[in-house]
Amino acid sequence: MKNKFNIHLVLVLTTISMFSQEMNKSGWEINNPIEKDSISIEPIPFLLGTLSNNNMDIIFDSYSNYEKPLMVYIKKYSDEKFNITLNETKNTFTSEELSLKLKFYLIKNKIDLNKLDTDSQKLSFILGIYYRYGEKINDTLIKIQVRNFQKIVDCQSILMELNCKNILYKRLDNYPKQYILYFETTDILLNYFNNIEREKVILNESYIQNLRTKKENRNKHIELNREENEKIIEVINLK
Repeated sequence: MKNKFNIHLVLVLTTISMFSQEMNKSGWEINNPIEKDSISIEPIPFLLGTLSNNNMDIIFDSYSNYEKPLMVYIKKYSDEKFNITLNETKNTFTSEELSLKLKFYLIKNKIDLNKLDTDSQKLSFILGIYYRYGEKINDTLIKIQVRNFQKIVDCQSILMELNCKNILYKRLDNYPKQYILYFETTDILLNYFNNIEREKVILNESYIQNLRTKKENRNKHIELNREENEKIIEVINLK
């Protein structure tokens, strides 16, 4: 089946061990998700999940052009949660104060997962990853795709602790390399994802619109994505 689909999938049964990583007329308008009774989003773990890498000094993070909605949201979030105003230069945020808060969770530029010791911290971390890098394939199946290998390792580890099922791993050997996890979410984690779905849809639309100058590329991306999602669903259904 794997050869038939020409896809490299590994069912993750144990912790991955890898050798040794509304738009309005004036602009984007992002509202903070309303935290429901059963949801407790913890700001620092959530922001850790959104990071593209953990190599921070006074630089908080850098973003692609299509991630403008994400930047608007994170800047507002930082101001509301920490009363910290992020400095913005060329798709980059800098903040020594906020970087220091996040560094508490780092050991040699790697997230110390032992410090994410409550379910709400773990769920918030995965929520941050999903917001920036995730996609809903259907009501229960989620896809995470990143370039940072260590983030996929951390994500997989936390997903297992949260009792997510059918975790599948795939590596794309293009340049730069990309790493993908597919997994079936739990009800509580799905509640977290739904909590930020409005912002997620805006971010996804920004990515698609970023391809608008080359319509054939946009259509090809949508079709290839649909085909691969169908293959993943079939693989999981055959298990």
